[in-house]
Amino acid sequence: MEIDSMPENKLNISYNAEDILKLKNDFGVNGKEEMLKLAKSELDSDVKHHYLKTEVEYFDAVKSGKKKFEIRKNDRDFMVGDMVTLQMVDKGISCDAELPPFEIKYILYGGKYGLDKDYCIFCW
Repeated sequence: MEIDSMPENKLNISYNAEDILKLKNDFGVNGKEEMLKLAKSELDSDVKHHYLKTEVEYFDAVKSGKKKFEIRKNDRDFMVGDMVTLQMVDKGISCDAELPPFEIKYILYGGKYGLDKDYCIFCW
């Protein structure tokens, strides 16, 4: 799918056959109007995707399903709805392993309950 900005806030969107099939299958989108609405909503989205280095011990706990939260310095302005991919590191060295992305469902921002104001806890 190609999206170009046009004058007067109009979008010029072109779809190939593969894009159209994906929209139909993934979103139940059938008409051109629905495709334009979907493409515009994607452009307007403020969702970010964060790639976070995670030490082996914690990476394994998430992978096994025992750990479903992260405590992080909130230097990335984490928001509910953002996507997070955890990348395994061993003593700071990349291990070329990562978990499938997950969506942040809840965030407890710091400054209360003993959590430093610069940190947050989020879960998926």
